[in-house]
Amino acid sequence: MASTVNHIRGCAGKPLTYAHGGVSGVYTVGAPVEAGPVTSIRTPLSAVLQNGRSTDVGSQDTAALRAVAAKANVVVDVDVIGRNLGDDAAAIVSGILGRIPS
Repeated sequence: MASTVNHIRGCAGKPLTYAHGGVSGVYTVGAPVEAGPVTSIRTPLSAVLQNGRSTDVGSQDTAALRAVAAKANVVVDVDVIGRNLGDDAAAIVSGILGRIPS
């Protein structure tokens, strides 16, 4: 887990471009947040590139969320992508952790 969290920390502030079907999304990797055993990161979408044109979509509140945690011998790693997300990825990870026996 420490290696994963350190890797995530090293990505904070860096751009991440996701390309699919001729459309690219430009995200900015956020800083990790630790809440109990769960480490989460919010990576907001700032622009969409298509046919050489860039569209600012920062106001649409679209983001990729990732949360990771470990319990016993199980690692839980969840990605959620969408609009107007709260702490959805962390909540999912916490819910899964609650079902794993110690």
